Amino acid sequence: MSFFIKQEVIQHHSEDLTQLNYSDECNHLPVRDLFVGDNTTALILHQEENEGESVTEFYHGVKTFYSAFVKKLLKVFDFKSEMLSTLAFLEPKNSQKMSLYSFDAIASIFPVTFEKDLVKLEYREFAIDDTFDPSIDSDAINFWIFISKMKSPMGNLLYKNLATLALQLISTPVSNADSELVFSLVRRIKTEYRSSLSTETLSALIGCHLNNTLSCCEPTEFEEALLSKAKTCTMEHNLSYKK
Repeated sequence: MSFFIKQEVIQHHSEDLTQLNYSDECNHLPVRDLFVGDNTTALILHQEENEGESVTEFYHGVKTFYSAFVKKLLKVFDFKSEMLSTLAFLEPKNSQKMSLYSFDAIASIFPVTFEKDLVKLEYREFAIDDTFDPSIDSDAINFWIFISKMKSPMGNLLYKNLATLALQLISTPVSNADSELVFSLVRRIKTEYRSSLSTETLSALIGCHLNNTLSCCEPTEFEEALLSKAKTCTMEHNLSYKK
C-alpha cells in the first residue's frame, strides 16, 4: 500500500488495514510520489514535456493497477482470520498478550513440532516477566533470539521451547516459491551431460547460486585456441565414455 497510499493514512489504520479506503483519491500519494521504479521515472521526466496527456494517463493507470491489486489481495486472503491474530504475538510489542489456548490452534495448523505443555508452561512465566523490555528491538527475529538466550540464576534457559516455536513460525515460508527455485536450479545444474555430479558437489553449486549477492559478473573473453582445445578434449572424452 505504501506504493500509492499516503504514509499518515497507513499509520492511522495500522491496527486494521482492511478498513483503509484504498480507492479514495484523497488517500493516494501525489502522482510524483507514486512508486514506478527509477527507470520509469527517468523515462517519464524525459518525455513529459512532449507527451503531457500520456503521462497523466499513465499515472492514472498506475493508481488503477495498485487499487485493483489490493482489492484482489483482500478478496483472496482472510486478513481478519483468528490465526493471523494469534500470530501477532511474534511482534515484540504483542509478545506478552497471547492467550494460552492459541497454542492449540497453532499446533493444529502449522507444520511445526513442539511440546504444547512445555511451551504453555514457559509462556505463563514469560507473560509476567518484567526483566526485559518488549520494545528492545523492533525486529522480531532478533527479539526472539534474545529471548532464547535468557537464563535463570542457575544458568538454565528460561524460554527455550517458546523461543524455538516463535523462530520456527517466523521462518515458515509463505509460499513454495523458494523450494520451486531450488528444484529449478537442480534441473539447470545437473543435466544429462553432468549426471555424475555427487550430492555434495550439487549441494555446493546450488548454495553458490542461492547465496550469490553479486549484481553482475566480470565479462570474460577466451582465446579461440583455448576454446578449440576445450572442444577437442570434450569430444575425445565423450567418445571414450561411449566405448
